[in-house]
Amino acid sequence: MNYLLLLSLSLILFSCSLKDEKFCACIKESESLNSLNQKILRGDSINSESIKEVKDQINRKKDACKDYEYMIGPEMLELKKSCE
Repeated sequence: MNYLLLLSLSLILFSCSLKDEKFCACIKESESLNSLNQKILRGDSINSESIKEVKDQINRKKDACKDYEYMIGPEMLELKKSCE
């Protein structure tokens, strides 16, 4: 009985600590988009190629993050911790 309880608790803790690779990809795409936007806001590169790059990055971010669109903040922060 104690063995079964210990095994169950271990499985729960292990499953909670697993890294969500898809969410981590979403975070990576978001950070890339933020970086591109910062370059444009600083005036480092504003041309048709940089604008196309931003639009492409927006599409990649939307695709990577679509499963997390309605996730609440605290839950998202917990997942983000495992990506670091």
